[in-house]
Amino acid sequence: MIMLKQSPRAIALGLTSLLLISCQEQTEKENQQVESELTALREDVLLVDKLPRPQRLYEERCAICHGDANFHPATHLLAKRYGPGKGGIVGRDDLTPEAVKAVVRNGQLEMYPFPKVDLSDEDLNEIANYVAGGAKK
Repeated sequence: MIMLKQSPRAIALGLTSLLLISCQEQTEKENQQVESELTALREDVLLVDKLPRPQRLYEERCAICHGDANFHPATHLLAKRYGPGKGGIVGRDDLTPEAVKAVVRNGQLEMYPFPKVDLSDEDLNEIANYVAGGAKK
């Protein structure tokens, strides 16, 4: 067997090349994953855009914390505090539009208050009416 003397620089260059090839393959897989997730997100955005305005406002402003599934933070905390069936807020018969607006403006538990600068009275009225009764299940 013939051993060729390699300089440390040549060895480093060879290892770097192998690493770059490996990273490029991983990057292509990651890019495919990201593209798939972006496609799903685009589809969700298109669906939200077609919703009636009160529901769209709720989905855009509230659902990230108050979505139906128990993994949403506010849904989970409310169910834990008030019991099963009380985690979701849409369509509950024990919430009035006035109560929803008071919580939104003043905050409650971990929810911070939303001032008029962040959420107009008009938008809040539509969301409160949707949550408190317009979306009975």
